[in-house]
Amino acid sequence: MPFSSSGNPAPINPDNPFVGLISPSLHKTFTDAIDALLADGACATPCELIYGNQKFVECANCQAGIYRPGGMFPFPNGKVCPSCNGKAHVSVNLTECINLLVTFDAKDFRVLGSSSIKASQTSNSPVIQAETMCRIELYPKLKAAEYLVIDVCNECYVRGRYKRITDPYPCGLGRMDYILVGWERVN
Repeated sequence: MPFSSSGNPAPINPDNPFVGLISPSLHKTFTDAIDALLADGACATPCELIYGNQKFVECANCQAGIYRPGGMFPFPNGKVCPSCNGKAHVSVNLTECINLLVTFDAKDFRVLGSSSIKASQTSNSPVIQAETMCRIELYPKLKAAEYLVIDVCNECYVRGRYKRITDPYPCGLGRMDYILVGWERVN
């Protein structure tokens, strides 16, 4: 079997006009175009990833179970602090702001086909209400995120939380340089 210059088997029909159409320069053009869409200030939107209760800080309301003057919730000595329930530490959500390309229109979703979306809307399974796209380097962060708040800089939007309902799905043209994630609004 003859081989092409890339080492792959040569096509069965050498008269095919599409042979060699997907060249390294087309891959570079595709990658450059998607990177331009994902660039800060282009089509990407600042979003906040919320990782959950992973950090503990000292309670601002009490010190060793005794009310701290200026605290939010006064309580008498001998009682349990209503802010930390007597633990002297409270959990804080770790967050990070990243830029994602966000799609809200279901017919433009690439994670699931339209038939899968219609099927999920008729059953009790979660429904994708937003889809995000980003570079694959953000895979660990999106996999670890518990929630997403979309467009944290725009004051006109209601700050809804979205829960990740699909695993990050790699995509690209020949190389998996990007990931898609489906999200469902929870509040």
